[in-house]
This record gives sequence, structure tokens and C-alpha cells, in this order.
Amino acid sequence: MRAHYKVDARGLPLTVESDLAALTSASHLTQVTYVNGSRQQLAQLDSQSRKATFQAGAETKSAAAQAAPQRRAAPGRALLAATVFLVLIGAALDWVLWRRRIQL
Repeated sequence: MRAHYKVDARGLPLTVESDLAALTSASHLTQVTYVNGSRQQLAQLDSQSRKATFQAGAETKSAAAQAAPQRRAAPGRALLAATVFLVLIGAALDWVLWRRRIQL
């Protein structure tokens, strides 16, 4: 569809296709966000999945988009685990130093 035609296409699906693999490496990843009112749909385009279709008023059905939140959550969990571990080590060290002060 060309931009100068007057059409209300808000209720229709939107398809985005990328040929970035011809310009970039196979490890390149492009994240696409489609916002329709208060709804937000996400997709990732790479050398394996070059096309994403967004449904009007629906959640995204792209497998890459569904996997994206899980991949982002993993570093957050690792950071939380590392923080808890460091706090426990600090508490144990503080307890040992406190016990030594009592024995002196």
C-alpha cells in the first residue's frame, strides 16, 4: 500500500520483513515493537526469522518474541542470586568477626 492512499488499516494485520542478513552477520538481531493503543507486541528478526506479523489488538504469535522475555529474565535471576550470595557471605564474615571480638 502506498502512503498517499487514504485507508484506515488499524484493524488489519501488519507484516514486517527484513533482509538485513544480506548486510549484516548471521548473529545480528533486530527487535521490533508494534504499539497499537495500549497494547504492545514484540518480535525479533534475524537470519532465521526474517518476517513478523502483528495482529491488530492481539498478542504477538512470533516464537522469537515469546522467547525474548525468558532470555531477558535469566540475567535478572542470575544477578539476584549473586546479590543474595554476596549478602550471605557478608553476613557470615560479619558474624565471624563479631565472634572473634567477643573471645578477645
